[in-house]
Amino acid sequence: MNATLLKWIQKNTGRWISPPRPRAKDFMILALNLKKEVVQIKFKGSIYAALPLHFWMFDRTLEHLANYPNESKPLGAKVAPPYMRGSVEEAIWRKPFPKINTEYKSSPHICDILYYAGFIEYKPSRNPETNRKVQGGILNTSIKPININYLTQPTTPRETHHKVTPTQNCHTVSIENLSKQELLKWAKKYDEDHPWWTKKEKEIGDKIRADNEFGLETLKEIVEWKFKTVPSRIVRINNLLKQSNDKDIREVTRLVLPLGIRHDNNKITALRKIKGIGVSLASTILTFYNPHNYCVYDIHVMREMYRELPKYPFTQNKHYLRLLQDLREESTKLNLNVRTIEKALFKKNLDKQC
Repeated sequence: MNATLLKWIQKNTGRWISPPRPRAKDFMILALNLKKEVVQIKFKGSIYAALPLHFWMFDRTLEHLANYPNESKPLGAKVAPPYMRGSVEEAIWRKPFPKINTEYKSSPHICDILYYAGFIEYKPSRNPETNRKVQGGILNTSIKPININYLTQPTTPRETHHKVTPTQNCHTVSIENLSKQELLKWAKKYDEDHPWWTKKEKEIGDKIRADNEFGLETLKEIVEWKFKTVPSRIVRINNLLKQSNDKDIREVTRLVLPLGIRHDNNKITALRKIKGIGVSLASTILTFYNPHNYCVYDIHVMREMYRELPKYPFTQNKHYLRLLQDLREESTKLNLNVRTIEKALFKKNLDKQC
């Protein structure tokens, strides 16, 4: 196995990983057995460990993708043959098998680890038999291996993907006095008191996660959701959106949405190139797609989280990035979605104003 990959797995053993693939289960790297040459994982909610991932599976995956350096190859995940032609699963299970003789689905978990270790990128591919768009992977030679910053252990500055310098006169208010149960209570109250927002968020989120992109009409729905209580803002943003067409928006979102969290600043910047989208609306888009790692950027959350607000909090990416960093640390400690914590803080502060 690649030495850099091996070192990354060692460092991240004992930590939960949330796959970037839609509807994929979180899993933990339980153990690395050098003698048996296997990586042991366990899925969230399961009592038992999953079938092991052998070192040779990683080697065959990287070898297969290296043979197609400019082409995304389908994962083709199946528990048994026949496998999708040209897929990673087929490449893993080509005979002869080095040590075992019973196939089981392994390509998604192999590729998730390779993705977070920086060896591959996820890009859409095509099923060669049906020509339908499917999940695919492509070898990545442009970035170095990275660490995940939403694991079960609190992150340190060296483990974060972007260093966010604390803004002057903006101090974190510790939310440790709010227990997990209290945060869940406030988040539930948000859902109960704001049923339209809750229902609409799920509907739009489900749709864009399924498509991995969206166009102008869906963007207008997100604008309405974010600024429903400020109709004049909706009118102003929709007028600005007339400068973009459906194809332009789909191209940007198709590129941005699947990217990992190490690209946060670039993702926000790319979305803001669409006229009408600012930091706040960009945060809403990212949250709808991935509530596990993102939150809606809102003045009520900032007020509840910090004693003093920075100047011009909604004009620069860095203030939202800092909020994300702080909430992700809490989400790691409490094993809650970032969006769940943010909803709780939003509702708690909103009720104070009433």
